[in-house]
Amino acid sequence: MGEMGPRQPTGVLDDLWARAVAFEFGGGEPGRGVGRSDKPITFVIVAVDTLGVSMRRAGAIRRRVVKAAPAGLDVAAERIPVAATHTHAGPDTIGIFGPDDLTAAWDGGYLDVIEDQATAAALEALGSLREARLSFAEGSCGAGCVVDADPPDHTDPYVGILQARDPGNGEVITTLVSVANHPEALWGRNTLISSDFPHVVRERLEAD
Repeated sequence: MGEMGPRQPTGVLDDLWARAVAFEFGGGEPGRGVGRSDKPITFVIVAVDTLGVSMRRAGAIRRRVVKAAPAGLDVAAERIPVAATHTHAGPDTIGIFGPDDLTAAWDGGYLDVIEDQATAAALEALGSLREARLSFAEGSCGAGCVVDADPPDHTDPYVGILQARDPGNGEVITTLVSVANHPEALWGRNTLISSDFPHVVRERLEAD
């Protein structure tokens, strides 16, 4: 498991995910740009519940998404950010928390699975484009959920929210939330695989 000393997992508390959301701007009908002279531009945001994603793996995900993207979409590697939630309750995907300084802690097969699932999530998002109305909001996450464990105390309480709804019936299509918090709420004594607090955030959002 990632950081806080060598830890072997003893079970699974909740699933680890690869999630993605795609946005297309500058056109009318999704994928076609009807009614506008400018060509629509597509962005895909990918997030994975891992300690980290290497530049090599992130680059491979971007290339695979560009290659397999649905026809008619302007998909470019530089518009596909790949982010890790940085959970410490998942496998060590960086390889630096092995039993000693010379033994890598990652599992190459598992890294392949992450790459496959992140690519699949991005392609699923691109294949699900539909007309939407976007709303933006921001909030503050105070001392109850953002704590700096190491002095001096520097925290970012900002929470950004972007939500896409169907313009006809108001149905929520997707909600994107950014919280400047390091997922290590379970701390070092935990030996259960978990995506940490992002799991609870996603579960609550999707239940409403």
